[in-house]
Amino acid sequence: MSEQVIQSLYRLQLKQESNLELIDQQICNWLQKKTIDTRELVDHFVAKEMLSSTEKSITQWKLLLKINFLHFFSDQKLRDLAHFVRQFERIPWNQSSQCCRLYVAFNHFLVQLPIPEVAVNLLSGGAALIEFKEYAPWLVIPYHPDHLEFGILLGLFSLLLDRLDLKKKFIEIAHWQKNLLDAKANPFFSLYSQEEKHCSFQMMLLYTLFFKCAAFLTKEEDFIALYQHFSSRLSQLTRKSEKIDPLWVIVESFFEFDSSQKSNFKLDAKIYDPSTALIGYRTANQSAICTLHGYHTGVGCLNHFDVEIVNYGPQYLPLHDCKGFGIEGNHLSDQGIRQPFLQTHSSGFSIKGCVRMVDQPAQKSNEPELFRGIWIELSQRYELGKMEIDATFLSLDSRDNVAFCFFVKAQSCLINGEITLLPNQLNHYRGSVAQIEVKGEEGSLKIDLDTSQGSLHLLPLEGKHRYWGASFLIAYLLKPETKQCRWQIAPA
Repeated sequence: MSEQVIQSLYRLQLKQESNLELIDQQICNWLQKKTIDTRELVDHFVAKEMLSSTEKSITQWKLLLKINFLHFFSDQKLRDLAHFVRQFERIPWNQSSQCCRLYVAFNHFLVQLPIPEVAVNLLSGGAALIEFKEYAPWLVIPYHPDHLEFGILLGLFSLLLDRLDLKKKFIEIAHWQKNLLDAKANPFFSLYSQEEKHCSFQMMLLYTLFFKCAAFLTKEEDFIALYQHFSSRLSQLTRKSEKIDPLWVIVESFFEFDSSQKSNFKLDAKIYDPSTALIGYRTANQSAICTLHGYHTGVGCLNHFDVEIVNYGPQYLPLHDCKGFGIEGNHLSDQGIRQPFLQTHSSGFSIKGCVRMVDQPAQKSNEPELFRGIWIELSQRYELGKMEIDATFLSLDSRDNVAFCFFVKAQSCLINGEITLLPNQLNHYRGSVAQIEVKGEEGSLKIDLDTSQGSLHLLPLEGKHRYWGASFLIAYLLKPETKQCRWQIAPA
């Protein structure tokens, strides 16, 4: 049978905890086949914390799902739990979000209430629409890691209900998710990922569970091999600071199958999905992927051996705060002159379109964001390992306090062949535009800007939890009158 790698890591984490939360105590009882006290969970979490809220978020629905799962497994049957779910449902929640609808339907199933339809909505390429804000359809994209969570729960839901139509939807999602892997099945973690929500450990855990679900439901060799790949990587991680959500420990228990026989995956060199404005090209040593869809997310990633540009795109100052980073646009905004143009080549691709910068963050927490109305006509061309990025800035307002940033993971950074910076150091560079070379043990990349306008800020980073794990921030600060810039990125 397949190893329960998430369960094993979870057990190790709990051994290192001196005071377990109540939910963890009950999960331990379940893992050890002891009595589960669901009543205590309901009284402690639901009655005290949830009923005081005026609106139900996905986080609260997720917590309720954990409780109902444990109740589903326990011998203790609470007659009032179904009534409570009904009461819980009457408090406003985002009914336009298919993520919320899935959580509500799952909770109904577990307490044996009539199950409402989830009404799964996928784009033509197979991506699920993830909605964070109510009545904001222009912000709906396949966010990392929420897209993985939705897929996992949809796959399990289709299994428990024996719903072939939902299973087909999940398989579409699973095949689309392969677009976000390089040739070695390393995820482009930062694509469609907002910096404040990014966590590499959680991403790796969810990818493992996602492809385990896909392997269990389809028995396809590609999915089995991808599960084996991610399971092996996850089992090697020993992150103590990132707590495993007990929900995924429970979900993993439903996917038992023999995965001992080694399988191999094969990913197409070309990545192409117009419905998410996504295009890329991947080889064993180098991969590039670009998009013109997002919300507070970047426009691309590129890796060359062990050097990675993990994310790049426009950003408002200050540089240390990524709340002003990224673009805004999705399939609904791809109209008229904003319609992106995607084309694949024998050894690369090109993508061109017009996207809007996100609104400028407010200086104070109680103030609204500032609408700047800055649009970027962006053209990206990748051929034979070289990337060229052309950006034309369009706005009636000035373009002050605007930068174009590259978040890079490398061992060192060389400026004009003279100045060397290392990660996690206080030294930094602030001056005129210069040639940049980022180096790793195996590879290196040069980044050139074809204009001397503006200035260059290069900041060493910690390379761990923040900034998508980048070790350097390379920021080109534009002059207000700057309209066009071109960057060339190539192996050194």
